This record gives sequence, structure tokens and C-alpha cells, in this order.
Amino acid sequence: MAKQTKPEWVAADGTKWLSEEEAERHDRLIEASRQYEHARKEYERRLWETQRTADGQLFELSGWHRYWVIRSSWDLPDVFPVSLYAHDCHLDEKDVLSLTEYKNEHGQLHVTTYRINEIYADERRAKEALLIAQKSRLAEYAEQVKKLEESLRTTND
Repeated sequence: MAKQTKPEWVAADGTKWLSEEEAERHDRLIEASRQYEHARKEYERRLWETQRTADGQLFELSGWHRYWVIRSSWDLPDVFPVSLYAHDCHLDEKDVLSLTEYKNEHGQLHVTTYRINEIYADERRAKEALLIAQKSRLAEYAEQVKKLEESLRTTND
């Protein structure tokens, strides 16, 4: 015996609805979503255009670029090159821009994320920043050594 079913309305994405009004509402939602995604990508592109590196250079989003970062290796900070591509740039849901480096070392994929204000466009400026940081760290260590020596002198008396 055949059953009569309610008429179905199909939205642009193929989803089925019980009324024409529901299907049209869903179509408007689909269109708004497309417009939002387009606007979000345009916003992201414009936001990238305003960013500056740690050494004050405008960040270049197009193509491939070599930048420099300060990071530790064997607990000693140093300046390292970073190769970044435009497709490695991301904008998260909180509008924070980041760059992701994918590096294959000894058969292992290493993924590191940087903020634009952590990278340098110029290697020399990265090394100058490292030197300033190292001098500051050295002064802190010297102060700690003085305090330790003083505490040892007072405990020996």
C-alpha cells in the first residue's frame, strides 16, 4: 500500500526541508556563510599587510621568505633561519596571526608556530637582539653569583 508523504523542498546544498520557507531560510544562511568566509579571508589578507616583524620590517605574505628567529638549541639561545610560505600563515578565531614552520629533521616532522613580532627580517638585527638578551641574562647571572658568594661568606663566619 502506498503512503502519502509530505512534500519536500530541497535547499541549494541538497538538504531537504518540510516547507519552502524553511528551504529558503537555509539558502539565505548558506549565502551568508559564503559571504562571511569571503569577508574573513579579505580581512585576514588586509590584517597581514599591516604586520611588522620584531625588527620593524613590514611582513611579506606573498610567496616564500626567509626569516630569522631566536630560539634555544641545547639550552643555549641562538639565531636560526626559518623558511615560511604564504600558506603557512594563519588567523585564529581570536584574530591572532601566526606562522607555522614545518621542518623534517632526521625523518621526524617538527612543527613550530611563531608570531610575526617574534621573527626578524634581517639576520643582523636578530643577532643584535640576541646579544642584548644575552648581556641582560649575563648581568642577572652575575647578580645571582654575587648573592650566592655573599651567602656562603656569611654562613662561613
